Amino acid sequence: MQNPEICRSQAMKCMLLAGDASDVPYKFMLLSIAQLWRTIADTTEEMEALYGDPESRVVPAKAA
Repeated sequence: MQNPEICRSQAMKCMLLAGDASDVPYKFMLLSIAQLWRTIADTTEEMEALYGDPESRVVPAKAA
């Protein structure tokens, strides 16, 4: 699962690149990717709220 802060940072990078893009299809592609990063961030936060932070879970060792 992704860190929501990293996902939002990636979204911001895409938005900045889109702001500098002169090619319209490229700009729309970057804005679409930015939206996907924001969706991943939001979904990750929702999942963490429901199930807790997966990084804090202890995974039992398998019996040999």
